[in-house]
Amino acid sequence: MTSTTRAQHRERLFAQTHREHHDRVYLYLRRRTESHETAEDLCAETFRIVWQKLAAGSELSAGMLFGVARNVLRNHQRSQRRFARLVDRIREGFDRTENQPDHVHAALARLKPADREILILTYWDGFPISEAADLLGCTPGAARVRLHRARKAFASYLSRTGETP
Repeated sequence: MTSTTRAQHRERLFAQTHREHHDRVYLYLRRRTESHETAEDLCAETFRIVWQKLAAGSELSAGMLFGVARNVLRNHQRSQRRFARLVDRIREGFDRTENQPDHVHAALARLKPADREILILTYWDGFPISEAADLLGCTPGAARVRLHRARKAFASYLSRTGETP
């Protein structure tokens, strides 16, 4: 079979599978998600992954299709839980920050934005250095150096106000 013939066969197989199983996959996801839109997005993601698996030579079956849907759903649920935890951490951070003395806010305001961000991520938000590095788009080693420099600058600004860090 030529590559063109294989590609055409794959397209026909995918189209047929999509026609036959889209509604079932959608309903499977809809019963487990919070909205129609989310179920549609997850269904589209499921069929995108199935298309990639077909292109890589995987055999298509209902079991494989629903296995992909289940994994897409689990990824979505994990993402939702992480997002909820992040929102909680941000809320807690605002609560804690509002109770900080003005000199702390003043010292933070004087820091470079990058220094302020690494301090807030690690101290107020409680991210480990490796996660803070991911959020900042740098290596953990670079994040440690940035954190060290930010601490020194913060301590310097605090000492000028007569407070100790």
